[in-house]
Amino acid sequence: MKQVLIVDDEPAIQEGLPLLIDWKSLGYEICAVAPNGKEGLAAIKKFQPDVVITDIRMPILTGLEMLKEAQKQGHTDFYAIILSGYSDFSYAKEAIHIGAASYLLKPIDEDELIEILKKISQENRDFSPKNDTQILFAKIFGNDQSGYLRFGFIRNFRVQSQEVAQQLKTIGESEGFSVVILGHVEFFHVLFLSKEEPNDLRLPMQIQKIDHQEILISNWLTTDKNLQEVYDQIRFLGNYTFLYPNQHLVYDQVLRRQKNSIFNFSMKKIAEALVIDKSLSTILATYWEHFTLVPVTSQEICWQVQKDYEQVEKYLQSEKGMSIQEVNFYNEIKSLASIDQVKEVVNEKYFLLLAQVQAELNSSNIVARIQKYSAEHLSEDLSLKKMAELFNYNRAYLGKKFTRQVGQNYLDYLEEVRMEKAQQLLQTSNLMVYEIAEMVGIPNVDYFYKKFKAFFHASPNDFRGGQI
Repeated sequence: MKQVLIVDDEPAIQEGLPLLIDWKSLGYEICAVAPNGKEGLAAIKKFQPDVVITDIRMPILTGLEMLKEAQKQGHTDFYAIILSGYSDFSYAKEAIHIGAASYLLKPIDEDELIEILKKISQENRDFSPKNDTQILFAKIFGNDQSGYLRFGFIRNFRVQSQEVAQQLKTIGESEGFSVVILGHVEFFHVLFLSKEEPNDLRLPMQIQKIDHQEILISNWLTTDKNLQEVYDQIRFLGNYTFLYPNQHLVYDQVLRRQKNSIFNFSMKKIAEALVIDKSLSTILATYWEHFTLVPVTSQEICWQVQKDYEQVEKYLQSEKGMSIQEVNFYNEIKSLASIDQVKEVVNEKYFLLLAQVQAELNSSNIVARIQKYSAEHLSEDLSLKKMAELFNYNRAYLGKKFTRQVGQNYLDYLEEVRMEKAQQLLQTSNLMVYEIAEMVGIPNVDYFYKKFKAFFHASPNDFRGGQI
Protein backbone atom coordinates (compact mmCIF):
# COMPACT_ATOMS: atom_id res chain seq x y z
CA MET A 1 0.00 0.00 0.00
CA LYS A 2 1.20 3.48 -0.90
CA GLN A 3 1.09 5.89 2.04
CA VAL A 4 -0.94 9.13 1.76
CA LEU A 5 -0.52 12.23 3.94
CA ILE A 6 -3.32 14.82 4.01
CA VAL A 7 -2.38 18.39 5.09
CA ASP A 8 -5.26 20.86 5.35
CA ASP A 9 -6.58 23.28 7.97
CA GLU A 10 -10.24 22.69 7.06
CA PRO A 11 -11.99 20.11 9.29
CA ALA A 12 -14.23 19.16 6.36
CA ILE A 13 -11.17 18.08 4.35
CA GLN A 14 -9.44 16.48 7.33
CA GLU A 15 -12.47 14.35 8.14
CA GLY A 16 -14.15 14.07 4.73
CA LEU A 17 -11.27 13.34 2.34
CA PRO A 18 -10.37 9.99 3.97
CA LEU A 19 -14.00 8.95 3.40
CA LEU A 20 -14.41 10.44 -0.09
CA ILE A 21 -13.10 7.43 -2.03
CA ASP A 22 -12.17 3.78 -1.44
CA TRP A 23 -8.45 4.32 -0.93
CA LYS A 24 -7.66 0.66 -0.24
CA SER A 25 -9.10 -0.57 -3.53
CA LEU A 26 -6.79 1.85 -5.34
CA GLY A 27 -3.72 0.59 -3.42
CA TYR A 28 -3.47 3.50 -0.95
CA GLU A 29 -3.90 4.10 2.78
CA ILE A 30 -3.99 7.29 4.84
CA CYS A 31 -0.96 7.35 7.12
CA ALA A 32 -1.64 10.71 8.78
CA VAL A 33 -3.65 13.96 8.68
CA ALA A 34 -2.03 17.30 9.62
CA PRO A 35 -3.78 20.67 10.21
CA ASN A 36 -1.01 22.97 8.96
CA GLY A 37 2.26 23.09 7.02
CA LYS A 38 4.47 22.87 10.10
CA GLU A 39 2.88 19.66 11.32
CA GLY A 40 2.70 18.46 7.74
CA LEU A 41 6.49 18.86 7.37
CA ALA A 42 7.02 16.86 10.58
CA ALA A 43 4.71 14.14 9.23
CA ILE A 44 6.66 14.01 5.95
CA LYS A 45 9.86 13.41 7.94
CA LYS A 46 8.22 10.84 10.19
CA PHE A 47 6.07 8.81 7.80
CA GLN A 48 7.94 9.26 4.49
CA PRO A 49 4.62 9.20 2.54
CA ASP A 50 4.38 8.25 -1.11
CA VAL A 51 1.70 10.88 -1.80
CA VAL A 52 1.15 14.28 -0.09
CA ILE A 53 -2.21 16.00 -0.62
CA THR A 54 -1.95 19.55 0.69
CA ASP A 55 -3.87 22.80 0.77
CA ILE A 56 -2.00 25.93 -0.36
CA ARG A 57 -3.18 28.48 2.17
CA MET A 58 -2.69 27.34 5.78
CA PRO A 59 -1.47 28.98 8.99
CA ILE A 60 2.17 28.84 10.16
CA LEU A 61 3.46 27.26 6.90
CA THR A 62 1.59 27.29 3.59
CA GLY A 63 1.43 24.14 1.52
CA LEU A 64 3.98 25.48 -0.98
CA GLU A 65 6.35 26.57 1.83
CA MET A 66 6.04 23.11 3.35
CA LEU A 67 6.92 21.41 0.06
CA LYS A 68 9.89 23.71 -0.52
CA GLU A 69 11.22 23.08 2.99
CA ALA A 70 10.78 19.32 2.54
CA GLN A 71 12.85 19.53 -0.64
CA LYS A 72 15.60 21.48 1.15
CA GLN A 73 15.75 18.76 3.79
CA GLY A 74 16.09 16.03 1.17
CA HIS A 75 12.53 14.67 1.30
CA THR A 76 11.70 14.50 -2.41
CA ASP A 77 10.46 10.94 -2.89
CA PHE A 78 6.74 11.65 -2.82
CA TYR A 79 4.04 12.70 -5.28
CA ALA A 80 2.44 16.05 -4.36
CA ILE A 81 -1.15 17.02 -5.08
CA ILE A 82 -2.01 20.68 -4.43
CA LEU A 83 -5.51 21.69 -3.27
CA SER A 84 -6.81 25.24 -3.44
CA GLY A 85 -10.02 27.19 -3.37
CA TYR A 86 -8.39 29.75 -5.64
CA SER A 87 -8.22 29.33 -9.40
CA ASP A 88 -5.35 31.79 -9.84
CA PHE A 89 -2.95 30.18 -12.30
CA SER A 90 0.06 31.62 -10.43
CA TYR A 91 -0.49 29.04 -7.69
CA ALA A 92 -0.59 26.24 -10.22
CA LYS A 93 2.59 27.55 -11.89
CA GLU A 94 4.50 27.65 -8.60
CA ALA A 95 3.22 24.23 -7.60
CA ILE A 96 4.42 22.73 -10.89
CA HIS A 97 7.75 24.59 -10.55
CA ILE A 98 8.53 22.92 -7.21
CA GLY A 99 7.61 19.49 -8.51
CA ALA A 100 3.96 19.06 -7.52
CA ALA A 101 2.32 16.42 -9.67
CA SER A 102 -1.21 17.80 -9.82
CA TYR A 103 -3.32 20.80 -8.93
CA LEU A 104 -6.94 20.33 -7.79
CA LEU A 105 -9.52 23.00 -7.06
CA LYS A 106 -11.86 22.78 -4.12
CA PRO A 107 -14.42 21.40 -3.77
CA ILE A 108 -12.62 18.22 -4.78
CA ASP A 109 -14.03 16.22 -7.65
CA GLU A 110 -13.71 12.60 -6.50
CA ASP A 111 -13.51 11.25 -10.06
CA GLU A 112 -10.70 13.66 -10.84
CA LEU A 113 -8.83 12.60 -7.68
CA ILE A 114 -9.28 8.92 -8.53
CA GLU A 115 -7.86 9.52 -12.02
CA ILE A 116 -4.78 11.20 -10.54
CA LEU A 117 -4.24 8.33 -8.10
CA LYS A 118 -4.63 5.76 -10.90
CA LYS A 119 -2.15 7.71 -12.99
CA ILE A 120 0.38 7.59 -10.12
CA SER A 121 -0.06 3.81 -9.83
CA GLN A 122 0.24 3.33 -13.62
CA GLU A 123 3.56 5.15 -13.57
CA ASN A 124 4.73 2.17 -11.46
CA ARG A 125 7.06 4.35 -9.44
CA ASP A 126 9.53 2.42 -7.35
CA PHE A 127 8.47 3.62 -3.91
CA SER A 128 10.12 0.83 -1.94
CA PRO A 129 13.61 -0.60 -2.53
CA LYS A 130 15.31 2.51 -3.92
CA ASN A 131 13.63 4.87 -1.52
CA ASP A 132 14.20 2.64 1.49
CA THR A 133 17.92 2.64 0.74
CA GLN A 134 18.14 6.41 0.37
CA ILE A 135 15.89 7.14 3.33
CA LEU A 136 17.59 4.69 5.69
CA PHE A 137 21.05 5.92 4.74
CA ALA A 138 20.06 9.50 5.60
CA LYS A 139 18.45 8.44 8.87
CA ILE A 140 21.24 6.13 10.04
CA PHE A 141 24.37 7.92 8.80
CA GLY A 142 23.10 11.43 8.02
CA ASN A 143 21.43 14.27 9.88
CA ASP A 144 17.83 13.07 9.66
CA GLN A 145 16.91 12.22 13.26
CA SER A 146 13.29 11.28 12.62
CA GLY A 147 11.94 7.74 12.71
CA TYR A 148 10.66 5.66 9.82
CA LEU A 149 7.19 4.23 10.33
CA ARG A 150 7.15 2.30 7.07
CA PHE A 151 8.58 -0.46 9.26
CA GLY A 152 8.27 -1.15 12.97
CA PHE A 153 11.57 -2.82 13.89
CA ILE A 154 15.16 -2.83 12.62
CA ARG A 155 18.39 -4.72 13.30
CA ASN A 156 21.82 -3.92 11.89
CA PHE A 157 24.55 -6.41 10.91
CA ARG A 158 27.94 -4.90 10.00
CA VAL A 159 30.27 -7.02 7.87
CA GLN A 160 33.45 -6.46 5.90
CA SER A 161 32.75 -8.35 2.67
CA GLN A 162 30.00 -8.00 0.09
CA GLU A 163 29.82 -11.78 -0.17
CA VAL A 164 28.84 -12.12 3.50
CA ALA A 165 26.42 -9.19 3.15
CA GLN A 166 24.64 -11.09 0.38
CA GLN A 167 24.61 -14.23 2.52
CA LEU A 168 22.94 -12.30 5.32
CA LYS A 169 20.42 -10.80 2.89
CA THR A 170 19.42 -14.28 1.73
CA ILE A 171 19.11 -15.49 5.33
CA GLY A 172 17.07 -12.44 6.37
CA GLU A 173 14.65 -12.76 3.47
CA SER A 174 14.22 -16.48 4.16
CA GLU A 175 13.20 -15.51 7.72
CA GLY A 176 10.53 -13.16 6.33
CA PHE A 177 12.32 -9.83 6.83
CA SER A 178 12.75 -7.00 4.36
CA VAL A 179 16.51 -6.53 3.88
CA VAL A 180 18.44 -3.44 2.79
CA ILE A 181 22.24 -3.36 2.32
CA LEU A 182 24.00 -0.02 2.89
CA GLY A 183 27.65 0.61 2.13
CA HIS A 184 29.32 3.01 4.57
CA VAL A 185 33.04 3.74 4.84
CA GLU A 186 34.72 0.34 4.30
CA PHE A 187 31.89 -1.79 5.69
CA PHE A 188 28.50 -3.15 4.63
CA HIS A 189 25.49 -2.68 6.92
CA VAL A 190 22.80 -5.31 6.38
CA LEU A 191 19.49 -4.08 7.79
CA PHE A 192 16.76 -6.55 8.75
CA LEU A 193 13.39 -4.72 8.75
CA SER A 194 10.08 -5.95 10.09
CA LYS A 195 6.63 -4.40 10.45
CA GLU A 196 5.83 -6.76 13.32
CA GLU A 197 7.92 -7.33 16.42
CA PRO A 198 10.05 -10.44 15.82
CA ASN A 199 8.83 -13.29 18.00
CA ASP A 200 12.21 -15.00 18.25
CA LEU A 201 14.98 -12.55 19.10
CA ARG A 202 17.69 -15.19 18.75
CA LEU A 203 20.02 -15.12 15.77
CA PRO A 204 19.03 -17.50 12.97
CA MET A 205 21.20 -20.62 13.03
CA GLN A 206 22.49 -19.87 9.50
CA ILE A 207 24.08 -16.64 10.81
CA GLN A 208 25.67 -18.40 13.78
CA LYS A 209 27.31 -20.81 11.34
CA ILE A 210 29.09 -18.07 9.37
CA ASP A 211 32.64 -18.71 10.60
CA HIS A 212 35.83 -16.67 10.41
CA GLN A 213 33.96 -13.47 9.76
CA GLU A 214 33.67 -10.46 12.03
CA ILE A 215 29.96 -9.63 12.31
CA LEU A 216 28.75 -6.84 14.61
CA ILE A 217 25.06 -7.11 15.49
CA SER A 218 22.82 -4.44 17.03
CA ASN A 219 19.73 -5.14 19.12
CA TRP A 220 16.30 -5.09 17.55
CA LEU A 221 15.22 -1.44 17.75
CA THR A 222 11.91 0.25 17.01
CA THR A 223 11.86 2.54 13.98
CA ASP A 224 9.63 5.20 15.52
CA LYS A 225 12.62 7.16 16.88
CA ASN A 226 16.07 8.36 15.85
CA LEU A 227 17.58 5.51 13.82
CA GLN A 228 21.15 6.66 14.48
CA GLU A 229 21.05 4.39 17.55
CA VAL A 230 21.34 1.51 15.05
CA TYR A 231 24.74 2.87 14.00
CA ASP A 232 25.75 3.94 17.53
CA GLN A 233 25.43 0.35 18.77
CA ILE A 234 27.64 -0.89 15.94
CA ARG A 235 30.25 1.77 16.69
CA PHE A 236 30.18 0.70 20.35
CA LEU A 237 30.87 -2.89 19.30
CA GLY A 238 33.65 -1.68 17.00
CA ASN A 239 35.64 -0.75 20.11
CA TYR A 240 35.79 -4.42 21.08
CA THR A 241 36.77 -6.07 17.80
CA PHE A 242 40.31 -5.63 19.12
CA LEU A 243 39.43 -8.10 21.89
CA TYR A 244 37.35 -10.49 19.79
CA PRO A 245 38.78 -10.62 16.25
CA ASN A 246 36.72 -12.57 13.70
CA GLN A 247 33.82 -13.18 16.07
CA HIS A 248 30.11 -12.36 16.16
CA LEU A 249 29.52 -9.55 18.66
CA VAL A 250 25.95 -8.84 19.76
CA TYR A 251 25.39 -5.45 21.40
CA ASP A 252 23.34 -6.47 24.44
CA GLN A 253 25.64 -9.41 25.24
CA VAL A 254 28.80 -7.30 25.21
CA LEU A 255 27.10 -4.51 27.16
CA ARG A 256 25.87 -6.95 29.80
CA ARG A 257 29.32 -8.50 30.13
CA GLN A 258 30.94 -5.08 30.40
CA LYS A 259 28.58 -3.97 33.19
CA ASN A 260 28.35 -7.15 35.26
CA SER A 261 31.75 -8.84 35.12
CA ILE A 262 34.13 -8.47 38.04
CA PHE A 263 37.64 -9.88 37.96
CA ASN A 264 40.56 -9.11 40.25
CA PHE A 265 44.12 -9.90 39.30
CA SER A 266 47.21 -9.21 41.40
CA MET A 267 50.36 -8.37 39.44
CA LYS A 268 52.29 -9.79 42.41
CA LYS A 269 51.49 -13.25 40.97
CA ILE A 270 53.50 -12.48 37.85
CA ALA A 271 56.35 -10.95 39.85
CA GLU A 272 56.59 -14.04 42.08
CA ALA A 273 56.50 -16.33 39.06
CA LEU A 274 59.45 -14.42 37.61
CA VAL A 275 61.45 -14.95 40.80
CA ILE A 276 60.75 -18.64 41.25
CA ASP A 277 60.82 -19.31 37.48
CA LYS A 278 57.62 -21.35 37.60
CA SER A 279 54.22 -21.31 35.86
CA LEU A 280 54.75 -17.95 34.12
CA SER A 281 52.88 -19.06 30.98
CA THR A 282 49.87 -20.23 33.02
CA ILE A 283 49.74 -17.04 35.07
CA LEU A 284 50.04 -14.85 31.97
CA ALA A 285 47.14 -16.76 30.36
CA THR A 286 44.99 -15.92 33.41
CA TYR A 287 46.15 -12.31 33.24
CA TRP A 288 44.98 -11.92 29.63
CA GLU A 289 41.70 -13.66 30.38
CA HIS A 290 40.58 -10.87 32.72
CA PHE A 291 40.48 -8.42 29.80
CA THR A 292 37.91 -10.55 27.99
CA LEU A 293 35.85 -10.98 31.16
CA VAL A 294 35.59 -7.22 31.53
CA PRO A 295 35.61 -5.78 27.98
CA VAL A 296 37.61 -2.59 27.51
CA THR A 297 38.80 -0.72 24.43
CA SER A 298 42.12 -1.27 22.68
CA GLN A 299 43.51 2.03 23.97
CA GLU A 300 42.58 1.14 27.54
CA ILE A 301 44.15 -2.30 27.21
CA CYS A 302 47.45 -1.00 25.83
CA TRP A 303 47.68 1.63 28.54
CA GLN A 304 46.82 -0.88 31.28
CA VAL A 305 49.30 -3.60 30.26
CA GLN A 306 52.11 -1.02 30.21
CA LYS A 307 51.15 0.16 33.71
CA ASP A 308 50.87 -3.44 34.92
CA TYR A 309 54.35 -4.22 33.60
CA GLU A 310 55.72 -1.16 35.39
CA GLN A 311 54.04 -2.38 38.59
CA VAL A 312 55.89 -5.70 38.28
CA GLU A 313 59.18 -3.87 37.73
CA LYS A 314 58.63 -1.73 40.83
CA TYR A 315 57.75 -4.78 42.91
CA LEU A 316 60.96 -6.53 41.89
CA GLN A 317 62.96 -3.40 42.64
CA SER A 318 61.41 -2.52 46.02
CA GLU A 319 60.38 -5.89 47.39
CA LYS A 320 63.12 -8.09 45.96
CA GLY A 321 65.92 -5.55 45.89
CA MET A 322 66.69 -6.15 42.21
CA SER A 323 68.25 -3.78 39.70
CA ILE A 324 65.69 -4.09 36.88
CA GLN A 325 66.12 -2.35 33.54
CA GLU A 326 62.83 -0.50 32.95
CA VAL A 327 61.06 -1.08 29.63
CA ASN A 328 58.35 1.03 27.92
CA PHE A 329 56.60 -0.75 25.06
CA TYR A 330 53.39 1.32 24.83
CA ASN A 331 54.27 2.88 21.47
CA GLU A 332 55.07 -0.58 20.13
CA ILE A 333 51.65 -2.03 20.97
CA LYS A 334 49.22 0.90 20.65
CA SER A 335 48.78 0.53 16.88
CA LEU A 336 48.41 -3.27 16.80
CA ALA A 337 45.20 -4.65 15.32
CA SER A 338 44.17 -7.23 17.93
CA ILE A 339 44.76 -8.35 21.47
CA ASP A 340 46.45 -11.50 20.16
CA GLN A 341 49.18 -9.35 18.63
CA VAL A 342 49.52 -7.40 21.89
CA LYS A 343 49.77 -10.66 23.86
CA GLU A 344 52.60 -11.85 21.64
CA VAL A 345 54.65 -8.67 22.16
CA VAL A 346 53.98 -8.28 25.89
CA ASN A 347 54.51 -11.96 26.74
CA GLU A 348 57.88 -11.73 25.02
CA LYS A 349 58.73 -8.76 27.29
CA TYR A 350 57.83 -10.79 30.37
CA PHE A 351 60.00 -13.72 29.29
CA LEU A 352 62.88 -11.36 28.62
CA LEU A 353 62.30 -9.97 32.11
CA LEU A 354 62.29 -13.54 33.45
CA ALA A 355 65.72 -14.13 31.91
CA GLN A 356 66.95 -10.87 33.44
CA VAL A 357 65.61 -11.78 36.90
CA GLN A 358 67.05 -15.28 36.83
CA ALA A 359 70.42 -14.00 35.63
CA GLU A 360 70.55 -11.53 38.49
CA LEU A 361 69.54 -14.20 41.00
CA ASN A 362 72.29 -16.50 39.74
CA SER A 363 75.06 -13.95 39.48
CA SER A 364 74.33 -11.31 42.08
CA ASN A 365 75.55 -11.31 45.66
CA ILE A 366 72.46 -12.35 47.61
CA VAL A 367 74.00 -11.09 50.84
CA ALA A 368 74.50 -7.61 49.38
CA ARG A 369 70.88 -7.58 48.23
CA ILE A 370 69.67 -8.55 51.70
CA GLN A 371 71.78 -5.79 53.23
CA LYS A 372 70.36 -3.26 50.76
CA TYR A 373 66.79 -4.38 51.37
CA SER A 374 67.22 -4.31 55.17
CA ALA A 375 68.61 -0.76 55.14
CA GLU A 376 65.63 0.44 53.08
CA HIS A 377 62.99 -1.30 55.26
CA LEU A 378 64.32 -0.86 58.81
CA SER A 379 60.92 0.15 60.22
CA GLU A 380 59.45 -3.21 59.23
CA ASP A 381 59.44 -6.50 61.11
CA LEU A 382 62.54 -8.07 59.52
CA SER A 383 63.78 -11.60 60.08
CA LEU A 384 65.97 -14.19 58.37
CA LYS A 385 62.79 -16.16 57.61
CA LYS A 386 61.31 -13.20 55.77
CA MET A 387 64.54 -12.68 53.82
CA ALA A 388 64.55 -16.34 52.78
CA GLU A 389 60.97 -16.07 51.53
CA LEU A 390 61.57 -12.79 49.72
CA PHE A 391 64.67 -13.97 47.91
CA ASN A 392 63.57 -17.55 47.41
CA TYR A 393 66.38 -19.14 49.41
CA ASN A 394 66.57 -21.94 51.94
CA ARG A 395 66.56 -20.29 55.37
CA ALA A 396 69.34 -22.39 56.92
CA TYR A 397 71.55 -22.10 53.85
CA LEU A 398 70.99 -18.32 53.69
CA GLY A 399 71.84 -17.91 57.39
CA LYS A 400 75.15 -19.76 57.01
CA LYS A 401 76.00 -17.85 53.82
CA PHE A 402 75.28 -14.50 55.49
CA THR A 403 77.33 -15.30 58.62
CA ARG A 404 80.25 -16.59 56.59
CA GLN A 405 80.36 -13.53 54.33
CA VAL A 406 79.56 -10.76 56.86
CA GLY A 407 81.21 -12.24 59.92
CA GLN A 408 78.09 -12.11 62.11
CA ASN A 409 74.63 -13.57 61.98
CA TYR A 410 71.77 -11.67 60.36
CA LEU A 411 70.00 -10.61 63.59
CA ASP A 412 73.19 -9.19 65.11
CA TYR A 413 73.90 -7.41 61.82
CA LEU A 414 70.37 -6.00 61.73
CA GLU A 415 70.60 -4.75 65.32
CA GLU A 416 73.82 -2.97 64.50
CA VAL A 417 72.37 -1.31 61.40
CA ARG A 418 69.36 -0.14 63.40
CA MET A 419 71.52 1.41 66.10
CA GLU A 420 73.72 3.18 63.54
CA LYS A 421 70.62 4.59 61.88
CA ALA A 422 69.28 5.73 65.27
CA GLN A 423 72.61 7.41 66.02
CA GLN A 424 72.46 9.25 62.69
CA LEU A 425 68.88 10.45 63.29
CA LEU A 426 69.70 11.67 66.80
CA GLN A 427 72.56 13.73 65.36
CA THR A 428 70.78 15.13 62.29
CA SER A 429 67.10 15.52 63.22
CA ASN A 430 64.79 16.99 65.84
CA LEU A 431 62.64 13.86 65.99
CA MET A 432 61.51 12.62 69.41
CA VAL A 433 63.26 9.52 70.71
CA TYR A 434 60.12 7.40 70.42
CA GLU A 435 59.75 8.48 66.78
CA ILE A 436 63.31 7.44 66.00
CA ALA A 437 62.73 4.13 67.77
CA GLU A 438 59.75 3.42 65.52
CA MET A 439 61.66 4.46 62.39
CA VAL A 440 64.43 1.94 63.06
CA GLY A 441 62.00 -0.88 63.82
CA ILE A 442 62.12 -0.92 67.68
CA PRO A 443 58.74 0.51 68.72
CA ASN A 444 59.28 -0.50 72.38
CA VAL A 445 60.99 2.64 73.73
CA ASP A 446 62.34 0.98 76.89
CA TYR A 447 63.96 -1.76 74.83
CA PHE A 448 65.33 0.86 72.43
CA TYR A 449 66.94 2.78 75.35
CA LYS A 450 68.48 -0.45 76.63
CA LYS A 451 69.94 -1.45 73.25
CA PHE A 452 71.17 2.03 72.44
CA LYS A 453 73.00 2.32 75.77
CA ALA A 454 74.56 -1.12 75.25
CA PHE A 455 75.93 0.02 71.89
CA PHE A 456 77.04 3.56 72.66
CA HIS A 457 77.42 3.53 76.49
CA ALA A 458 75.04 6.47 76.77
CA SER A 459 71.30 6.98 76.68
CA PRO A 460 69.75 8.51 73.51
CA ASN A 461 69.13 11.79 75.37
CA ASP A 462 72.68 11.96 76.71
CA PHE A 463 74.02 11.14 73.26
CA ARG A 464 72.00 13.93 71.67
CA GLY A 465 73.08 16.33 74.44
CA GLY A 466 76.74 15.53 73.79
CA GLN A 467 77.36 13.98 77.21
CA ILE A 468 79.49 11.05 76.02
